Amino acid sequence: MKRSFNRIIFVTIAFSLVSCVNSSKASSWLPSFLCSQQANPAPQWAYYWMLLDSDTKPKDICATLWALERDPQYEGIMLIIDGYARDISSYSCIHDMILRIKKKKPVVALITGSAFSGMYLMASAADYIFAHSGTHIGDIGTQVEIQRWSDVHFEHNNYKANAKTYLFKAGAYKSLENPIAPDLTEEEMAELQRYVEAEYRTLVTSIAQNRNLDVDRANEWADGKTFIASEALKHGLIDEIGTRFEAVDKLVELMEKKQNNS
Repeated sequence: MKRSFNRIIFVTIAFSLVSCVNSSKASSWLPSFLCSQQANPAPQWAYYWMLLDSDTKPKDICATLWALERDPQYEGIMLIIDGYARDISSYSCIHDMILRIKKKKPVVALITGSAFSGMYLMASAADYIFAHSGTHIGDIGTQVEIQRWSDVHFEHNNYKANAKTYLFKAGAYKSLENPIAPDLTEEEMAELQRYVEAEYRTLVTSIAQNRNLDVDRANEWADGKTFIASEALKHGLIDEIGTRFEAVDKLVELMEKKQNNS
């Protein structure tokens, strides 16, 4: 006697979505289909999941997101996030692309290890954010390091010099573990600090809008501190502590809602 199954299984097919996707990342950027387990299963939902870590290239990600927004076979996107993004200006393009895409297709983010600085900025653009219980989230702030060399000379077939590094930051705890301190002219220091604070305001404003947080209380959640998942949940930086199981369930819920409203 044949048994009937109502549960859902995953069928994952590994191939590159567009030619611009780096082949080394093809195994991390996969289309996935949710199917009913029957004699001849037919896909009910198709979503695309992407791994975003410290090694991913913003240009490749943006190219893939651009193609996904226009591809009708994928109804949703899952972002698996783990890493640190220092250059907020480069990763802001991904943030802006996600905001555009989620008007058309739901996007769910799952933080599996850490999401710091620009990497969290990307996550904040999603419709819903999950995080594993032990993840580290935050380090929201900006900093600029500038190095100056003096007494440059050639010695024993190598260049040698005295190096001094200058540090500027926004977010009281952003550079808690950095031992260097600025030593420039007052004018130079003022201009660099102005730039750092302007970038910080942009970062904080974007996150506050995405997460419906009070930007006037940013010192509570964007002062450079790192939060464990339970603390991040209290601050509103994530929506729920969970795993990919819960994240996929939420994505299906959002895809169904989007379809019913269309």
